Amino acid sequence: MKIFPAIDLFGGQAVRLYQGDYEQMTVYDPDPLHTVARFEAAGASCLHVVDLEGAKTGETTNLATIEAIAKQTGLFVQVGGGIRTMDTVRRYLNAGASRVIPLENIRYVESRGHKLLLHLKEGTVEYYGKIGELELELGGQFARIHKGYLVNLRHVEEYARGQVTLTDGEKLVISKYKYDAFVKQHLRFLRQ
Repeated sequence: MKIFPAIDLFGGQAVRLYQGDYEQMTVYDPDPLHTVARFEAAGASCLHVVDLEGAKTGETTNLATIEAIAKQTGLFVQVGGGIRTMDTVRRYLNAGASRVIPLENIRYVESRGHKLLLHLKEGTVEYYGKIGELELELGGQFARIHKGYLVNLRHVEEYARGQVTLTDGEKLVISKYKYDAFVKQHLRFLRQ
């Protein structure tokens, strides 16, 4: 398993949101390349970049910053946040991203403390973050089924009290406290 340090971008700066709230943003570095250089100096070979503006609007607002990171480092750069179309995927790849993670490729997210495991169709990627913040970034396509799990509603095959079965047959536990809200969210998603 590879560990991807993560950096969130907003306005071309390295930031963090408090509990996913865009109004409570802390700028950690106005030049994200400084932060990325520290990751690389510490031995990182991979980087997960989240375009927070992209997550909110679907636009590639931080494309130039991501391009600079990809071109000025030797890191494998994985990009997420607001990737809703193949045109967006192409733009990030043309800018030098090594991998782009469209939302539909994420089957579910598992939280282990400050580590998040993104279970993709083609494997698992680990990075640091908070599941509550990621839940807000991912939007209505993902539902919290347990305090430590978000599931992509596109990958839900069936569900019953206590369990969600994904389209690949994998079964996940659903909290009895999350079940009713999950059902309502899944039905809304299906009506879209």
